[in-house]
Amino acid sequence: METRDVAILRWPKLAESRDSETGAHLERVRSYCRILAQHLAGMDKYRRIITPEYARLIYLTSPLHDIAKSEFPTASCSSPAPERSRV
Repeated sequence: METRDVAILRWPKLAESRDSETGAHLERVRSYCRILAQHLAGMDKYRRIITPEYARLIYLTSPLHDIAKSEFPTASCSSPAPERSRV
């Protein structure tokens, strides 16, 4: 495993450390991304675009979609945004 791959795998673990459900969510997202990439790769329209390496990178990097949870306070990531009044 390359250093880049290790960093990509470890960084989302910061978000997971704040919320145990996040770890299960990240694994589900990874699985869904792999399934979708494999399905699309079998379609004529995407066969030349989604190579096995491309699909692997989608699977590998998909946990980064929640990376903001490790950078921002928990309240700002898990609470609904306040409703703004219209002027």
